[in-house]
Amino acid sequence: MEWVRVAVDANIPHVLSYIVPCGMEVKRGDVVEVPLKGVKRRGVVLGPGEEGEGGKEIMGGVASLPENIVRLGEGVIEYYGCPPGLAFSQMLPPGKRKEGVAPEGKIESRKIELNEEQKRAYEEIVAHDGFGVFLLYGVTGSGKTEVYLHVARKVLESGRGVIFLVPEISLIPQLKERIEKSLGPCEEYHSKLSKKERNVAWWRTREGKVRVVVGARMAVFAPMEDVGLIVVDEEHDPSYKQEDPAPRYSGRDVAVMRGKIEGARVILGTATPSLESYYNVAVKKYKMLRLTRRISGKMPEVEVVDMRGKKGVFSGKLLKELERSIKEGGQAILFLNRRGFSPFIQCEDCGMVVMCPRCNVTLTYHKRLLMCHHCGYTMPPPEFCPSCGGMMRWVGYGTQRVEEELREHFGDVVIKRVDADTMKRKGDLEALYRGLKEKEIRVVVGTSMITMGLDIPGVNMVGVLNADQLLNFPDFRAAERAYQVLSQVAGRAGRGEVRGKVIIQTRMPDSHVIRAVKERKYATFYKQELEIRKSLGYPPFTRFVRIVVKGRKKEKAEEVAERIREKISGGEIRGPFPCPISKLNNWYRFQILIKLKRGEKISFPPLQSSRDLKIVVDVDPVDML
Repeated sequence: MEWVRVAVDANIPHVLSYIVPCGMEVKRGDVVEVPLKGVKRRGVVLGPGEEGEGGKEIMGGVASLPENIVRLGEGVIEYYGCPPGLAFSQMLPPGKRKEGVAPEGKIESRKIELNEEQKRAYEEIVAHDGFGVFLLYGVTGSGKTEVYLHVARKVLESGRGVIFLVPEISLIPQLKERIEKSLGPCEEYHSKLSKKERNVAWWRTREGKVRVVVGARMAVFAPMEDVGLIVVDEEHDPSYKQEDPAPRYSGRDVAVMRGKIEGARVILGTATPSLESYYNVAVKKYKMLRLTRRISGKMPEVEVVDMRGKKGVFSGKLLKELERSIKEGGQAILFLNRRGFSPFIQCEDCGMVVMCPRCNVTLTYHKRLLMCHHCGYTMPPPEFCPSCGGMMRWVGYGTQRVEEELREHFGDVVIKRVDADTMKRKGDLEALYRGLKEKEIRVVVGTSMITMGLDIPGVNMVGVLNADQLLNFPDFRAAERAYQVLSQVAGRAGRGEVRGKVIIQTRMPDSHVIRAVKERKYATFYKQELEIRKSLGYPPFTRFVRIVVKGRKKEKAEEVAERIREKISGGEIRGPFPCPISKLNNWYRFQILIKLKRGEKISFPPLQSSRDLKIVVDVDPVDML
């Protein structure tokens, strides 16, 4: 009787052993169906198992994973400490094999020539044999994508495959168009695809019918054999980190992990490197390659407008520049990282703010309703204060209000709002990109969805409406993220023949972040940030592990968190204490923070969630709320 270990796709902290039926051949990497508590589940065979009492038989086979993907899954289990089956969950085929329509892509005969800086970067990357990580740091509009494509063409000619990663699904259509014109057909990988579409993409990739994949972070697990190049575009973006559900991995870091397994080159491209990648260059783990000039156009002029003592959404200077842009036939982008009409409503008399009954956060005012952006709770906005009967008024502004005020100023101009409320349906992102490219849309107002990837030559003006909300975020990475977001959105301007203009509105004009963005002093800013992080013992000089205990009953959650704390060994442990958002969707939340030195490991007992108690282990957390 043959037994094998199976990582079952379920939230259990260990692998299970199953019996191989007579006449069935099973090998490492096979995706099989197995019974678990009366339910048919899928899992991945990892190797020989141990005989036990009451063993269950494997019910059948589904597919097989290449050995490089099995090793990658084992690496994710070890590094992120997640249940084995969940580590493999994004690597499994959505269904059984079915034929699908082959992706089409017509290669353009015109080959774009690289400039001297691009050539140097390209030659250094292709000259490297085997695994290597290259941080391609190029100013916005410097032609990083063309370097990716030239290297990818060389890799494909050698018979190996290529994976392109982007942080947001909204960035896929534009990059896919460039890839297909340069390299031919490619497959998309992201969560917005239907199950049927994902299944077709999985099987075509697995069978080697397509050798180029482009997608969001989950594409790093594409079942492609012999990958020779992985490109991580906008490597600094926090969206590469998976938050829920497990596995809570970083797409960027897993790309490096896979590159090492495959013996592949990994390109991390960005105009604003993450501190982690910048540090890895300093300690010689990565090689930095610079692109210092734009392909076309000049870097935009950045002007800071001091909003202290001023009221309203728009400064006179911003309105003047926006009007100029429209009159000259240009396009404009206005950035505000807050959707809705206003952040909250408040009583004029007693100051009471309407809070979400499920979460300890304010409800955001959307015209005609209040909404919680965390749990989705909605209610009609009260006209009078529930506490004292005073009049309620909205405070601050979001993208909805900005759009409304823009229409009052520029009623005959096509204005498009881009946020999670407007980009819901399949095809919305493609329509946005098409509308901008064809100049049907003249002004875009949006959240972080518009800060990266949009390469629209007609955009000659960018406005940042409120930089302070980025600077004052309660997180040790706030300054780094503010610098990245502001630099990225500013970089959307002036990619055509006309030099762009950027207006940053702030009540903190003397902030070192604002100065660094205005003067484009990347090295100075990052050196200062690294010194601060080192003095505090924060990443990248250390690693964080965050354990969050969520319970329906506050006392029970706190008690379990205390018990977990007592059983942890290794690292510098803080907590448990309430999370900054201590209640979310009727779950009370406590956290334990563990600081580890580089290379240091910790141990704690298997953590099992239940219906009324959930335990989350997050290695290298990005969201600290």
